[in-house]
Amino acid sequence: MKTVTRLAIGTVLLCGLLVGVSAKRNQASDQSLFSAKKIAPAADGSQSEVSLLQKKAKKKRRKARGRLPSNYAKVGISKSQRTKIYSIQSMYRDKLAELAKQIRDMRSKRDKEIHEVLTAEQKTELEKLEAATRKKREDRKKKRSKKSKT
Repeated sequence: MKTVTRLAIGTVLLCGLLVGVSAKRNQASDQSLFSAKKIAPAADGSQSEVSLLQKKAKKKRRKARGRLPSNYAKVGISKSQRTKIYSIQSMYRDKLAELAKQIRDMRSKRDKEIHEVLTAEQKTELEKLEAATRKKREDRKKKRSKKSKT
């Protein structure tokens, strides 16, 4: 029993150490990206060197980073495989975003057409019902936040 307890404590300490090292590594890389001196904007309205570095860093992080699907890291993915997976994900990211936008637009158009079927009285009644539903939702949300604070 003592061995199991010691093993559990050791595991927790090791995880904490790994998280700390990872956080320091990320912090160091962020500091190196933004270590340039801040330059005031030029008279012509161009951006400072720091803001350009920040934008570049955001783009770089966005393109380079990906997320492995569930359990892929557990099967021993190599760096080259990881890079290929990330590039495939980035290739489909824009396509999927465009399809999601098309779906949102189509749903919006559908809802407008459905709304046009209603009479003026029905539209007024529907607005009242939707307002009551919103109020109930807000009340539940407030109630939940009060419970979590106590």
